[in-house]
Amino acid sequence: MSKKPDYSYQAGAIQKIIDQRTPGKRLIACAPTGAGKTRIITELFAKELSNGGRPIVYTHRRVLREQLSNTLARFGVSHGIRASGVDPTLGADAQVSSVHTEAARAVSGGRWPLHAATLAIYDECHAVKGKTAKAIMEFHSKAKAFQVGFSATPVGLKGYYDEIVHLVLNSELRASGVIVPCDVFAPSEIDMSGVSESGDDYVQEQMRARFNSVKSAVIGDIYKHYVKLNPLRSPTVLFAPGVPESRWITEYMNHAGVSCVHLEAKTKDAVRDKAFADLASGAIKMISSFGIINVGWDCPAVSHAIFCRPTRSVAVYLQSVGRILRAHPGKDHATLQDHTGCWYELGSPNEDRHWEVGDTARSIRAKRRKKYESALEKEAEPVRCPSCSRLWKRFPKKCLCGHSFSKNTRQIIQQDGKLVKKTGAVVKKKKLKRDSQFIRQGIWAASKCNMTVGQAFGIAVRAKREYYGMPHDMSINIRRDDVDLYIPLKNDPDWHKKAGEVYPWTKPRKP
Repeated sequence: MSKKPDYSYQAGAIQKIIDQRTPGKRLIACAPTGAGKTRIITELFAKELSNGGRPIVYTHRRVLREQLSNTLARFGVSHGIRASGVDPTLGADAQVSSVHTEAARAVSGGRWPLHAATLAIYDECHAVKGKTAKAIMEFHSKAKAFQVGFSATPVGLKGYYDEIVHLVLNSELRASGVIVPCDVFAPSEIDMSGVSESGDDYVQEQMRARFNSVKSAVIGDIYKHYVKLNPLRSPTVLFAPGVPESRWITEYMNHAGVSCVHLEAKTKDAVRDKAFADLASGAIKMISSFGIINVGWDCPAVSHAIFCRPTRSVAVYLQSVGRILRAHPGKDHATLQDHTGCWYELGSPNEDRHWEVGDTARSIRAKRRKKYESALEKEAEPVRCPSCSRLWKRFPKKCLCGHSFSKNTRQIIQQDGKLVKKTGAVVKKKKLKRDSQFIRQGIWAASKCNMTVGQAFGIAVRAKREYYGMPHDMSINIRRDDVDLYIPLKNDPDWHKKAGEVYPWTKPRKP
């Protein structure tokens, strides 16, 4: 049984933002999908207006703008709308704005001025970037407005914001009954070796070409495991690699007896709304789409997601999977069926994430790989059950399906369409090194550069940290009891002598 959601944490989240307020500051407010950012934004608007302020929220998609506007209206917050197709009320103190409209009518067109805001909010701020966003943010910075960007995946925001505050974590949302835990299954994954990257993701044409080269094998595995993992045919969303691919998958599913509807940008609103209602009621079993339902769409009744869009973008991955995590009466968990390997490179949708302002998809993947490589981690890689394909954070004594296993396995659909089983760790762990090795490395480097023993010790510490992939703010030291060399104490005169003097064996031999 699912518990009744408790949203009392939102008051504390709002206070965290208010506590960070200073004139002109640019703050990222980070909260996982499902945390209720629309309600938090509404409360911030109401507080700002009550204090005589002028708030504005910028969005990059129509559905997000409409959600915000409808919520503000429902709670009695009067506001204007700055968007194409809508009569603007430019004199209203509170505004809901479309970034694209601002680009055409304010930043470039000069048809109206930007809103003289005291509080500027950017919804899904990881997607509100570029020339227009920078121009808008610079305008508000000069006016000393407090600027807040909301995102569940704050990547690629270096240079846009100053600081980040975490409003709430995944584990806290689960404890509050707001979201549910997600069971992740990895039946098979597409071999993406050789596919080029552009920015933080694959080159889309190459990615789709790779998918289409093996699509028969992929869709067969998708259907096989969908039937196995979802015997009750609970509402399901499928994230396809492209529009044509979504249409093809929809046709296949309907032919196989699974009522599925394809949605795309050209789909009329009435058709789209009916599909969502039919999915929630059980009249249809699945919706397939590319780029339509991964952001700004909420249907808590949906509990199963099929991810077959290969991506290297943590934002695309987490925003998509976040659609199935919202709590709903009778829903105690969600199921992710991942055919892309994202579970490995980008992590579990359940984990608590501690973001930094400078994070990118590349840096996040690099951090995770270093963690897998680290000899200090007992078993960092996720573990896949070869029987049911369920993923585990650590090797369990026995899988829930009853299977006992001791080796990690992955099922890779190769470029020729063949399914190959790979056994063992993907990333080879580094061997543990004695601290003697690091201090010797530091002494040799210091002697060549005419540096002191103290500086050699510092080089050894840095070498150890880099070898194990440890963050720079983590305390680490060289253990003297693990060193078979004379190491002077910091208050010893030898500590400040040149390394070559204390360790004459580092001097080059005479010919």
